[in-house]
Amino acid sequence: MVQSSPSQAKPAVAPRQATALITDRWIDPVDRARNKATGPEQAEQRGAAPREPELGSADGRQACWTISNRESMPNLQRIFRFSYVCTMEPRSVHPFCAAPLAIFVSSSCPVNTSAAALGLLHHREPLTTSRHPRVPTALHVERRAALYAERCASSGLLRGGTHPFDSSPPPSRVYLRRRRVPSSSVAAHPSTMWIWHPSTEWSSSNMADYVNAPGRTHLFVPGPVNIPDQVIRAMSRQNEDYRSPAIPAMTKILLEDVKKIFKTTTGTIFMIPTTGTGAWESALTNTLSPGDRVVSFLIGQFSLLWIDQQQRLGFNVDVVESEWGRGADLDVLEAKLRADAAHTIKAIAIVHNETATGVTNDLTKVRKLLDTYRHPALVLVDGVSSICALDFRMDEWGVDVALTGSQKALSLPTGLGIICASPKAIEASKTAKSRRVFFDWKDYLKFYKLGTMWPYTPSIQMLYGLRAALDLLFEEGLDNVIKRHNRLGTATRLAVEAWGLKNCTQKEEWFSDTVTAVVVPPYIDGGEVVKHAWKRYNLSLGLGLNKVAGKVFRIGHLGYLNELQLLGCLSGVEMVLRDVGYPVKLGSGVAAAASYLSNTTPMIESRL
Repeated sequence: MVQSSPSQAKPAVAPRQATALITDRWIDPVDRARNKATGPEQAEQRGAAPREPELGSADGRQACWTISNRESMPNLQRIFRFSYVCTMEPRSVHPFCAAPLAIFVSSSCPVNTSAAALGLLHHREPLTTSRHPRVPTALHVERRAALYAERCASSGLLRGGTHPFDSSPPPSRVYLRRRRVPSSSVAAHPSTMWIWHPSTEWSSSNMADYVNAPGRTHLFVPGPVNIPDQVIRAMSRQNEDYRSPAIPAMTKILLEDVKKIFKTTTGTIFMIPTTGTGAWESALTNTLSPGDRVVSFLIGQFSLLWIDQQQRLGFNVDVVESEWGRGADLDVLEAKLRADAAHTIKAIAIVHNETATGVTNDLTKVRKLLDTYRHPALVLVDGVSSICALDFRMDEWGVDVALTGSQKALSLPTGLGIICASPKAIEASKTAKSRRVFFDWKDYLKFYKLGTMWPYTPSIQMLYGLRAALDLLFEEGLDNVIKRHNRLGTATRLAVEAWGLKNCTQKEEWFSDTVTAVVVPPYIDGGEVVKHAWKRYNLSLGLGLNKVAGKVFRIGHLGYLNELQLLGCLSGVEMVLRDVGYPVKLGSGVAAAASYLSNTTPMIESRL
């Protein structure tokens, strides 16, 4: 990034040392007027806190170091960590004065995880002579790991005490910039070190600063969802010994309460530290053997991923594919069951709610077909984006294995896969020959009998969060939660209709009450809608995936949210659509949704 100019003999002119001002504010070079005041008094008026540079301080951080001659350059190797941003006072310009160099690290940079910095670029009026053709134009700083400093050193900045700006006059002013440097500027100033501030560059150590925006983030992806404050507070606690009597006692109660969200009295609950993908694997490997025949429905991205997992685990999968936006083709299932007199089909795998397209399948029809043909196949259901939000009745519908993830309608952080197995599935697990270790139900059943409940270390914080999340569900009433999601889903669909757009789901019978995939016109990229919503309005929407990538954007309306939150989201979507070139009438969708919600939203029972 840096090109060093060859050493040149310099006249015996004493170089001038610049005074440094320490400030926690970024100074944008575009705002020239703001930066005209550069002295200590003016800096105080701008909110800066001027002080003299120092090599070190009591708290172990380096403040600032300004170099005015080559002999001091080796000192740079021990000065590259501190938590302030600097700007430099102007000084008299002398054509033969060595250009000073400063080291910068952006504010709030943890000393042990992030370092950076390294480069002084200066801004001044263009030179009228060709004697010094390459004059740096701006200062750009980005927090990076300490290795970043080593890369800069290897590029010549610290190598052998060579000063890259020795051939240039001293800067009249130094600016800090947040915007990425155009490639044309880099080409025009080959002697410049371009280092960017993290406001536009990803960095693991500065992610919080990168995404910071005023107010609350409007999270309307179809999971992970907003976490209730009550859950966050419940999880904010120290670790505990999970082998103590307290955790097993709490776990026993949790296992019984979790049965209620599946609407089962006979099922066995397994709470495994994993995601929905891990829960998929647990459901498959505990009930099936390699080579077993499985009928699986492909209706969107997540059913596709589950099918891929089934095939990679060695099962013989009959893929029943439908157009994305349509539900499972149960006519094909009926034909397969009718022809399977030998009962070679061991399981039916179906996604209850396909999150990628907003399609909900009717599970009651699957059970009716199996009963009609007296077929013993297991029914395995992915309920990741449906359970706790859509009507789900495990015992009544004859589901053998159902699973969900904590980050969806339960409104918890990601990390807990919850599986419910029927007695029939438990029996199947005793003879299933698929290899399994961490996901083996047998280990959990053993510890259930022992009373210690956990074969492996659970997340104590997640258990307390689950307790709080279930309390919220039961306080509202699970049936009321399902009705609320139906209201939110209906209101969203009315808004989409008012905008003149189409739902990816092709029939009303398949409409999802947890996610709506909105089809955009061909001249609009759905990905741009999502990107613009996040960048301008702090609104997170779901991307279109795989076959519908760029063709749709998704609005998630599940979890712990209410009608006014949804209306805020719909208002934001309208502004985004208008920004990206879709001629939507502002307020049209919000009015349609609000009209419906004002007539259907009940009073809050706890406040009556």
